[in-house]
Amino acid sequence: MKKMIKGLFVLLAPVMTWGYSTLDTGVSWSMDDLVANSGGAVTGTNFNYQLNENIFIKENDILRIASGTTITYDDAISWSALVVQGTLLARGTEDRSILFTFSELRGGVGDKDRPLEFSGSTGSSNSVLEWIICENADYGLLIKHSTPLTLKNCTFRNNNRGMYA
Repeated sequence: MKKMIKGLFVLLAPVMTWGYSTLDTGVSWSMDDLVANSGGAVTGTNFNYQLNENIFIKENDILRIASGTTITYDDAISWSALVVQGTLLARGTEDRSILFTFSELRGGVGDKDRPLEFSGSTGSSNSVLEWIICENADYGLLIKHSTPLTLKNCTFRNNNRGMYA
């Protein structure tokens, strides 16, 4: 019985993920597309969305976030992030910024919450963050690999670590 369970785990391990991943097919996604396709990992509408699980934007995909959008993260999740392995185009404006937020300051021993994590490879396209606000996280922005990224007029506030690369 033990060997059967171990064998089943080995077979299922490659398909198990923690959160929702885009399909890596070169598709351009909106937040509404994620709501429609993520099976509840992303909920919301009309520029107000909640991430209920980690979301992975795969290497060949693009996520476009409209100006004026607010993205909140489920505080019940112990590790929460929008993980960009592909391209993120988040272009707010001075009067319609894009907000990535937790309801209260996160952080502590072992806490790794971050609204945005860039962990792309050299195949990733140029991501752009303009007029965004990241708040109440352990890391406001985490950059794990050398990723082409443009930041303009971004605010990182009330985070334990701000931006980490």
